[in-house]
Amino acid sequence: MSSKTELVKLLRNTYNCSITQAMAALKDGNYDLTSSKKAIETILERDSTKKAEKALNRGVGSEGLIGTIILNNGFPITTGVPALNRARGGILQVNCETDFVARTTNFKQLVQDVSHTLAFLNESNGFKDIDLNGDILSAPLIQSNPDSTPSTSSNTSIKDAITQTIANVGENITLQRFSGFSLDPATDKSSPFRLLGQFTHNKLQNESNSPVELGTLAGLIDLEVSNTSNESTASSLAKKIARQSVAIPSETLEDFNSQELLGGAEGESVLDHLKSMDAKILDFKRWSIK
Repeated sequence: MSSKTELVKLLRNTYNCSITQAMAALKDGNYDLTSSKKAIETILERDSTKKAEKALNRGVGSEGLIGTIILNNGFPITTGVPALNRARGGILQVNCETDFVARTTNFKQLVQDVSHTLAFLNESNGFKDIDLNGDILSAPLIQSNPDSTPSTSSNTSIKDAITQTIANVGENITLQRFSGFSLDPATDKSSPFRLLGQFTHNKLQNESNSPVELGTLAGLIDLEVSNTSNESTASSLAKKIARQSVAIPSETLEDFNSQELLGGAEGESVLDHLKSMDAKILDFKRWSIK
């Protein structure tokens, strides 16, 4: 029979709990290991809920991250599963209370996973702002990696993932806003097609091979492109225009088009450059934490 000390050590190593929590679980489980394991799970869930509720009462924080994702940029393709070949992406803002928490692995992973999940689930015609206070929070979380699909989703809901992260970091976390983008697949390179581009200022290092870019200032742009069969050229153009949207704020498409192109010829406007590339801006999102 294991000693009390050995049982405490075992519970702490298995569940990453405190000594106090382990002792309480052993007492509730009458020092039986199987019963104590059930007890510690109940205790951890209870304590996490209390910690999350306490943090929620502090209101929306002023720090956080912007996550942008392009699951498919919209360049015409004729192979693969049509549902996965749709032009699809999104931009998400998640707030926390301190910059320290915004840089933690737990928080960054949450932003990546939720960005990925919402982009997968969104069905729209172009950009669409999604209500983050409704049923969407009960959707299963899709882990953010290049191979994820809805069929690989976890048993954890978006809401559960947020609650668990709040408990882990000790700060309130708020899904502030999300705009998703999707279109039917384009299959003809000779006709105008829609193309997504993204740019993140001071992009954080990607430690998990996630397709989500993280930062505090980012842009996602919707272009219409014609007469190009080169995906690299089209993607470079989309990124250049997305970078322009981030670097110089603009309220309207007219303002955006009239800006002088960064890195362009003297006096060359964004509109001039787009016309030379047989392209035009249809819509854009530029979001910042502050």
